[in-house]
Amino acid sequence: AEADEKLYGVSSIGGANSAGVLYSITKEQQYAKIHDFNFAAGAQPIGTPVLANNRLWGTTSLGGANNQGVLYSIKTDGTDYQVHINFNGTNGAFTSNGLLLVADKLWGMTTYGGANQRGVIYTIDTDGTNYNIVHEFADKKGIPFGELVLAEGKLWGLTRESQGPQQFFVPGDAQDNGAIFSINLDGTGYTEVHDFAKEDNLDLGLKNGRHPHGSLVLYDGALWGTTTYGGDVGGSNFGTIFKLDISGAIPVFTKKADFNANLTGSYPRGNLVVYNNLLYGLTSERGQNNLGSIFSYNPATDEMTPRYHFNNPIGGN
Repeated sequence: AEADEKLYGVSSIGGANSAGVLYSITKEQQYAKIHDFNFAAGAQPIGTPVLANNRLWGTTSLGGANNQGVLYSIKTDGTDYQVHINFNGTNGAFTSNGLLLVADKLWGMTTYGGANQRGVIYTIDTDGTNYNIVHEFADKKGIPFGELVLAEGKLWGLTRESQGPQQFFVPGDAQDNGAIFSINLDGTGYTEVHDFAKEDNLDLGLKNGRHPHGSLVLYDGALWGTTTYGGDVGGSNFGTIFKLDISGAIPVFTKKADFNANLTGSYPRGNLVVYNNLLYGLTSERGQNNLGSIFSYNPATDEMTPRYHFNNPIGGN
């Protein structure tokens, strides 16, 4: 979030309670810790805080009354921290994503919980009232992961393979490779737009990628993302970049690039970032030093370029 010429963010660990912190940084690179999270009121915050009604809003993946995470808000000066929702399983559990502000409502997802233990999509008003579950995931195409994206008057998101706390683990089927979905802003019309396993004769499905990671990003009228596995470089399994064209009545999925372990790095994780008409991202392994890399992808030329290979003194993985 950005306010008062500052950027706000969170770290999931560290701080006075080893439970994460909320911080700000100015354009002059002046860093300030604003809040220390704790397990009683929410621990291990995740996702970028969202500014609404002069407060920062976010979620934690653990802590709270049930140790299943909370939805919180806090003033930008670090005062008046409030827990609005203690996730309890029935209303969702264990978030792995941030919030999205649409008009006067915040949208979010939990990774587990709900009637089917596969996560929920929810809304809450920006005054902290009217928490409402608008969709409960039910099929065996994975659990919600990443943040929702607003495009073409709908919300779009991803699911990935099922894994996590034993009390909420519901095994997927043999094709639990994730999916792209959309949902209307009134909570209706949930649609599975692309199933990463639907062609899965263990050939085409895997070549198109499986297990999407991070969030979708909107660029040039299309949604872009990465899969951690799958691909078609010498029968590899190092991940892909994909595009979902949403300009027409029916979204069109296209695999755009394959990761090459030694050249580009492998197993991309996190979100793609748009800068100067290029898409930038991270890989978690391989590359020249087997510690991952920073890469760019040019949608105009379909060219992927390694920008930096991590090494031990600088960091990696």
